Formats: sequence, structure tokens, C-alpha cells
Amino acid sequence: MSDSTRRGMRVQCDLYVCTVMALAIAVLCAASSVHADTVVYTEAFTGADGAQPTDFSTFTNTAGMVSQLDGAGEYEQARVNSDPGGHTALGFYDNTDVTDLGAWRDVTADVLLRYSGGAANRNGVLIRARDVAGTSSGDYYHARVEGESLILYRVVNGSFTSIASTNTGASLGSIHDRLLRVQVANVPNPGSDHVNLQVNLYDGTTDAAAVIRTINFTDTSSSAVTRAGGVGLRTYFDGGSSGLRATFDDLTVTNNRPNLLWYDDYPDSSAIRNEFFTDGVITPELTGGKLQFDDIGNGARGLALIDYDAETSTTPWANVKATTMMRLNTNGTNNGQISAGLVLRESGTTGANNGTGDFYHYRLVHGEDNNTYAAQLYRVNNGAFTLLDNVTLSMADVPESENIFLSFLAINEAGNVHLVAKASLDQMFNEVFGEIDIIDIRANRILGPGAAGFRAFGGGGLSDGVVNFDNFTVISIPAPMALPGALALMALAALRRRV
Repeated sequence: MSDSTRRGMRVQCDLYVCTVMALAIAVLCAASSVHADTVVYTEAFTGADGAQPTDFSTFTNTAGMVSQLDGAGEYEQARVNSDPGGHTALGFYDNTDVTDLGAWRDVTADVLLRYSGGAANRNGVLIRARDVAGTSSGDYYHARVEGESLILYRVVNGSFTSIASTNTGASLGSIHDRLLRVQVANVPNPGSDHVNLQVNLYDGTTDAAAVIRTINFTDTSSSAVTRAGGVGLRTYFDGGSSGLRATFDDLTVTNNRPNLLWYDDYPDSSAIRNEFFTDGVITPELTGGKLQFDDIGNGARGLALIDYDAETSTTPWANVKATTMMRLNTNGTNNGQISAGLVLRESGTTGANNGTGDFYHYRLVHGEDNNTYAAQLYRVNNGAFTLLDNVTLSMADVPESENIFLSFLAINEAGNVHLVAKASLDQMFNEVFGEIDIIDIRANRILGPGAAGFRAFGGGGLSDGVVNFDNFTVISIPAPMALPGALALMALAALRRRV
């Protein structure tokens, strides 16, 4: 074969590869955009007078208040006697098997409320409700009409802070049903996300009516309510006689980010659903708004996993991407080694070092004792570790006491497992290091869904190491939608290293 023929074939091959890559990228982009907003909850408040909707929790602060169905297709929060002082009632959807999920973090809540315009009658929506055990407890946002004003509150441990308000617009004096819409979404920020809230009050029962009050506010406080939670209703009557009544109808919750499976940033030193496994000298804890392994000694191991097998064993948890922010420190000079990072597709683990469990593990190695710095990808089968890839790094790549952002993706392609992992010192991954991109084709590859989480290991004489994690996010990755897309992915896979 002549050189010119070879050159022609090579050009044709390059053109084919470029075409295939462009097709694959287009298909993946299309797949990632097909998720539409989805309704995750509706309640029309039909039922017997005095009953409660399914999975509603209700609280009042006096016997003079009720929070219940009114028997006429509405939900009422009403004052039934004239005892002095303020009277409060709240009711919200409180099925944490559902509201713990990522689908309940970035949502829009719509409800029809009937408001008289009196300053003594203050009612509205609560959103992202967690740990509510009474009218003066729990965390949530509360948007309510109060006099002529629309006011947005942040509630932390039952303590109210007014964070935004407006009284500009038409009078609220006439009594009729109005649509109140509250939309909430996290804004990524290292350590603790910010939260954007958009609140609209319409002068009618649909969003085709005029907007008569609006708030658009981003909560940048360290106390921002960042996690998923329930949605419901709250009313406060300030004085007045018996017979005051607020009514609500047609509560609807729409998920605005359907691919978000899980999010936790560990506020108040708590986790939504988490289990620890440890072996050796190591202290697992939730502290300072982070999940942490402390006092890590030589040979110690720690695992922290989402503890929700009924959810993480389902199909959406197979093709996922997890991200987190990590900080580590050996707490000494030339003081051993810390290896830590993300876990995907975990199942069957009953201990940190007992020969159980299957998962993939992407980790960074900070080894001061032997000047070893690396990114590593492992497959773990029944507790046995197999190194799939190792990328040599420098100390500058894996610094102590600085934010390191990790991203780890697993997706099934043509019966194999495509794994992509990377790290960065900035949240937007503008400067990536430790990148690994491989196809696992071995017989013991892990094809099924599983939990996500973290793992830490101490070595090389380490005696007092620490590593912590924050802003833990898991999203689902849509599968290719059509055969051409699948073929394109297979062609791209052929260009990657297989193990």
C-alpha cells in the first residue's frame, strides 16, 4: 500500500472518528435535556371534616386552633375560641421516605389561599420543612401574606428571620382565592450552598392572572436551608376573636431538577440518611457542617454510605455522577499517608475491613512519608480491591487543609462500565487533575445500582489524620435514547482504555 493511500485512509478514519464523536456529544446533550419538570405531589384536600391528608403532620400551639380538612374540599387553619394571644397552626406533607430524596430539594410549590387582607391573619406556604415537631421547631422557608405585605422568612430550629418582603402592588383587601407560588433552588457555593427563592402572589387562581406581589431573593446566609424537605401550610392569627379562618386548596409540588437523586451538606452536624463503617483507630463524626473522619491512624479504614437501600438499589442509581468537596490533613510533617474519596455502586457492605461489599472507589493519595501523591481508581468485589488505574500527581495537586473538588461518574455502555473521575481545586472544574477515563470490561465489573458515599484510609505511620466531606451531590445520568446514540457511545468507548 502506498504512502498516499495510507494517508487517505487515515484522513477518512479521522473524519469518521470526529463525526462519531460529534454525534455522541449531540446525543448525550439531547439526553441530558429531556428531563422535564415533573409533579411529585398533589393534594386536593378532599375528605371528611376534621380528617388529615395522607402523610400530613399537623401542629397547633393552643387548643383554640385547628389544622384539618374542612369537609368542603379545602384545608382550613382556623381559630375556634377567643383565648388571648397569638394562635398558630401548621400542616405539611411529612413522608420522609419521599421528601428525603433529591427530587424534593429544588421545587415549585403552588397553593390557592383565601386571604382577607387583615393584618391579624398571616398565612402561606412552608417549603423544605425538616425536623418539625411543633409550631416552634424545625427548619424551613415560609412565604406568607401579612397585611398588605408578602414576606419571606427563614426558619431555623423554630426561630424566624424575615429575609425579604414587599408591599408594592394592588390592595389585598378583597376576599378571594389567590395563587401563591414559591420556587426554591440551590445555588452552588463551596461549603454551603446559597438558596434562591422566587415568590409570586397572583390576583387569581392561575398564573395567567396578574402578579400583585413578587419576591426574588438569594439567601447567602450560613443558616440557609439547603436540603430537601416537606411542603405545607402555616397560619398565624395575632389576637382577635374566634371564627378567624384561613383556607387552602390544590397544593401542588413540582420538581425542577428531576435528575437530582441526593444532596446533603450536613447542617447542624446531621446527615439525612447515613451509615458509618470503621476499622482501626478512626473516629467518624458529623461536625461543623461536615461529614468527617478524625483521629485517623495507620491502617485505619472508614466508610460513610447513604443508608437507604430501598432507594439506592433502584435503576436510577446505576448510571450516576457524584460530586463532593473534600479537605484532608495529616496533622504533622512527613506524617504518613491519607487516601480518601468517593464511592459508587456500593452494595452488600457490612464492615470496613471484613471482606464484604462491592463498589467502585475513586481516591486521592496524599503521602508525606514516601512523597507519593496520586489519583487512583479501584473496583472492590467482596471486599477485595483491584487497582484499575493510577495517575501520578504532585503535592500541589493534593494540598492539606484546602478545598478539593471531586467528581466521579459511572454509566453502563454496551454491557460494560464506563468510569470517569477527576479532581480540581475550583468548584467549576476549570483546572482538572487526576483525571481517569476507562471502560471496565472484566467479568466482575459492577453493573448494578448501589449506594454512594465516601471512604478514607490511613497509612505510612499516620497517627492523627483528618478528612472531611461536604456538598455531597448525586445525580442520575440519562441513558442514550436511540440506537445511533448507543452506537456513537460504543465507538467513543473504543477510543478509551479498557481494563
